[in-house]
Amino acid sequence: MGKRFYLTTRELHLYAGLFISPFVLLFAASVFFLVHSWLPRMTAGNSAASIRTVASLRLPPNLDKIESRERVVAVRSFLDQLGVVGEIGFIGHIPKEHRFEIPVFVPGRETTVDLDYHARTAIVSRRATGLAEAFVYLHKSPARTWPQFVATG
Repeated sequence: MGKRFYLTTRELHLYAGLFISPFVLLFAASVFFLVHSWLPRMTAGNSAASIRTVASLRLPPNLDKIESRERVVAVRSFLDQLGVVGEIGFIGHIPKEHRFEIPVFVPGRETTVDLDYHARTAIVSRRATGLAEAFVYLHKSPARTWPQFVATG
């Protein structure tokens, strides 16, 4: 273990630190927004929600009977028809009303899909969340978000 080993590990440490430091700064900023909720929120220019209704959706058969991971895959297929990309938060099922409520998140934007699977219609509402909420979102779920976000737009 001579001088060459020391120089190699020193350079590896330098470049690893340079690679990781932007992520550390992002997490530090998001924690700041999580802890200090009294800060004014920086919102996007137009924070009003845009709402649209889509009819005649092609839905997988027995969508209300499918469970767990298979339901997520089935929901993802018709979200692609709607042009909704991002991470599915949860799939809320309201059987008496033949509805699913599906929030989909992308840093800086929240899209909610209210699907009536009996009538095959969906109400899609999209809301810009702003920089502060994007930081909070990235802090809460960074490992699951970035690969999918980068892959789907």
